[in-house]
Amino acid sequence: MEIPKAEDIPKIEFEFAKPSPDKEPFLPYKRDENLVRPWAIPGMKGLEHRLGGLEKQDLTGNVSYNAENHQKMVKIRAAKVDKIADNIPLQHINTGVE
Repeated sequence: MEIPKAEDIPKIEFEFAKPSPDKEPFLPYKRDENLVRPWAIPGMKGLEHRLGGLEKQDLTGNVSYNAENHQKMVKIRAAKVDKIADNIPLQHINTGVE
């Protein structure tokens, strides 16, 4: 398989999060079916979230020291990594031997 040219690679489509018209709070750790979190443009009013190495509470993104939440977040991260395999096409290894 040859490496594709940059212009032949499909564009990755995404949407940034928008403030809720109903004034519902932004949940930066609410994930979709692929375990992907919403992207917010930094500095947008109502879409604030925390960055850093401390464990975050599921859904809200608040800092959490709760052991059960930590275990849940570890499992979510592991499942997200496992889901990457859903997007990798089957591979063919050419051994040169027929």
